[in-house]
Parts: sequence; C-alpha cells; structure tokens
Amino acid sequence: MNKKQAGIILALLALIVLAGVSAAKLNGPVDGIVKNEWNIGKPAANLGDDKADGDYFTNARLDKDKRDSKKEQDISNILNNQNLSKEKRDEAATNQKSLSEKRSQESSIELALKGKGFEDVLCLIQDDKSGVNIIVKNKEQLDEKQRKQIQDTVVGTSKIKNVEIETKQ
Repeated sequence: MNKKQAGIILALLALIVLAGVSAAKLNGPVDGIVKNEWNIGKPAANLGDDKADGDYFTNARLDKDKRDSKKEQDISNILNNQNLSKEKRDEAATNQKSLSEKRSQESSIELALKGKGFEDVLCLIQDDKSGVNIIVKNKEQLDEKQRKQIQDTVVGTSKIKNVEIETKQ
C-alpha cells in the first residue's frame, strides 16, 4: 500500500467516524432503544433527556475529529501536489504518520480507560507529544488511586509522562 492509498483510507475512516458521531448527535441518544423502550410514534430526538448544549464528550469528539480531518486533508493536498519539492512531501508523509500514530494512541487510551470502569473518557495528545490531556466523565473528583490508574495507562500506551487530568459531568 502506498502513501496515497493510506491517506485515502485514513480520510475515509475519519469520515465514517464523523458520520457516525453526527448521526448519533442528530438522532439523539440510543439508551431507550437499548433498554427496549421503543417509544413508537415519537421522534428519535425526544428519547432520553434533552439538553440545549448537548453532551460535552460528543461535542468535543466531533470537534477533535473535524480538526484531525482538516489536518489529514491538508497533508493529503501536500502529498498529492507534484509541484512541491520532495523534501516538503517527505515532511508531509512524516506528519501523516505522526498524526495517525497520535490518533491510534488516543483511541487506545480511551478504550483502555473505559475498560477500567470510567464512564466516558476523552484523550487529547498534544501535536508535539509533550503532554496528554485526559478528560473523564465523573460526578465527583477522582481519588488518588484513579488518577494513578489513568497516569499508568497513559504512560504505558504513549510513553508521555506529562498528563493533565480533569473531570466533567
């Protein structure tokens, strides 16, 4: 697989994720359907509780996906521009690989922390990989054991030791 094909696959993957998040946002939560509370005859947007501002984690993921998709598109444009020097295109290929690794690490960290019992988690690795921001959905402040668990997971997955942890409801 060449670089162009990898770029296309990553762009399509980002679009699929974006479409899924958008569909979930537009159609409302699926809690009622999962619990067999079908609410036949009612619009899907009325399932669950309605908040004017929406869910923080859904909106943050959507924003993150938009930013990453924009970066991927910019990189793809550079890679496909034959008028640019080989050095510029090589640098873009390196950036593409770095972005892909960053997204993979963010996803791995989020899944690992959800697997450890956290309700929802958002992981944001800084572009220069100097730090990681972890946002955890929790009604109360995290205790020291939970913070250590998060820290260990992040360092074990990304090898980045500068971890900022915050909670949202």
